[in-house]
Amino acid sequence: MRLLIVATIISLFFSSCGFFFPELLFKTPKDYEFDSTDSLVDKEYRLRPGDVFTMQVLSNNGYALVDVVGFNGSYLPIDYIIHTSGYATLPLVDSIYVAGLTSTQLEDTLSNKYSYYFINPFIRVNIKYTRVYVYKGKMTAQMVDLFNNNITLTEVLAAAGGVQINNAKRIKVIRGIGADAKVYLFDLSTVESYKKLDFVLRNHDIVYIEPTKGPREVYPTVAPILSIISSFIIVYTVFISRL
Repeated sequence: MRLLIVATIISLFFSSCGFFFPELLFKTPKDYEFDSTDSLVDKEYRLRPGDVFTMQVLSNNGYALVDVVGFNGSYLPIDYIIHTSGYATLPLVDSIYVAGLTSTQLEDTLSNKYSYYFINPFIRVNIKYTRVYVYKGKMTAQMVDLFNNNITLTEVLAAAGGVQINNAKRIKVIRGIGADAKVYLFDLSTVESYKKLDFVLRNHDIVYIEPTKGPREVYPTVAPILSIISSFIIVYTVFISRL
């Protein structure tokens, strides 16, 4: 009878992985079908609402800087915000829909718009505040700035302090939001997997390094439970012995 009670208590505590690892994020079932990594190759980031960019307008195919905001030749970069509607308000051309465009496509679009005002305009667009979000579990997370357009996964991991005790075999990258989000799984535990899977990250990507699930990680959660069970057994034993 005693063993049955103890077994029941233990099963209640140990039946769920979620009990041992409540801090786990972005959980996926064992049979979850991750998106193909082939679609990540050389995909330029597309603007979305909330993004901020600056632009530089030059005429004569880039030989003369144009002052489109009235600073009389003293050029100061101005931040342009993409509204929730997907539109951005720009000098002279008013509001244009820019959500979903790459920076290259936006430059081409603006060149066409400003051709009504300047001779052979040349546009440079710079997307500001580009970053990825790295989660390591155990309440550890940080933002890593993308200082150029070719930052790879391994570079971001290095900037975030490495993998440490986390699981290098299960690194998830989430790209996009809502129903359109893509989830990719990577294994960087070996040199061969690194050669095959090192790739360029894009603005707003989420990198999740899944924590390991060994005895060392389980112990802090289990120890208080074992203490309670041990105390219960002692009390129960004393109680039974006095019957």
